[in-house]
Amino acid sequence: MENLSFGLSNFGAFDYYLKKSGTVRTPRQITHYEFEFYTENCPGGLRNDGVLYPAQKGGCCLSKPGQIQEIVKPYRGYYFNVVTQDPELCEMLDNLPGFFIMWNVSEVIDLIKQMVSTEDSGLMGRLKLQSCACRILAILSRYRTNPKAADSGVYQHRKTLLMADKYLRENMTRDVNLLELAKLCSLDPTYFHKLYTAAFGQTPAQRHLGFRITAAKTALLEGKVSIADVAARCGFSSQTYFSYRFKKATGKTPAQYRREMLSNSKN
Repeated sequence: MENLSFGLSNFGAFDYYLKKSGTVRTPRQITHYEFEFYTENCPGGLRNDGVLYPAQKGGCCLSKPGQIQEIVKPYRGYYFNVVTQDPELCEMLDNLPGFFIMWNVSEVIDLIKQMVSTEDSGLMGRLKLQSCACRILAILSRYRTNPKAADSGVYQHRKTLLMADKYLRENMTRDVNLLELAKLCSLDPTYFHKLYTAAFGQTPAQRHLGFRITAAKTALLEGKVSIADVAARCGFSSQTYFSYRFKKATGKTPAQYRREMLSNSKN
C-alpha cells in the first residue's frame, strides 16, 4: 500500500474479570477500527449491532466505525485500535469478518506486548511502534477472504510454521534455504513452501529479506554507522547488493532513507 496512512488510537491488555457479570458500560457508537484478541474461552464477549461474539480462544473480534458496541463481561484479552481514512486500508479492514479465528493470534499478541513495553518516545520508539502496527495489519489482511489463511493445513501446522518464522528471524544474517527450513519442520519442501506462503502471505525467501530490510532501517538510524557496516550487520553480501535490495523495497537508497528520517525527526 503506497503512502499508507493510519494512526494508533490505543493498544494493550484488558481484564473484565475484575468486575461483576453483565454489561460493562452503556452502548456506544464506534468511531474507528477496534480489534480484540482472545487467548482463552470466556463466558462474556462483545456485542456489535446486537450480535454477541463470545470471547473464544484464538479469536479476533472487530468493531467497525458506525457500529453500536456493548461489552458483556466477564472476559479478558488484548486490544489494538486503528484510526484511518486511507481508502485502501479502510477497504481491507471493512472486508474483514466481525469475528474470526486466527491460527497465529499469539504472533499478534506478542507484537502488542512489544508495543506496550516500548518506553522510548523518540524516533526509535516511534519506528518500533509503526513497525509492530504494520506487521499486525499485514497479519490481519490475510483473513479478508478466508479466515483459515487459505489452507486448512495452516491451522494444523501453526506451531511448526511459527517456529520456522522465528528461526528465519533469528538467522536473519545468514542464508537459510528452503530445504533447511523444511527439514527443521519435518515437512516436504514443496508442502512447507505452500503452507508458509499461505500463512504469511510471502514466500520464506521474501519474508527473510523483509526481516533484513526492517533491521537495516533501524541500523541506519543508529549513530554514524556506515552503510557498508549496516549491510554486513544485516546479512547482505555487499553494500551494492544491499543498496539495490533496499531501494527496491522502500523506493529510496539507504542514504536517502537515513537523511529523510533524521530530517523528519529534527522537524
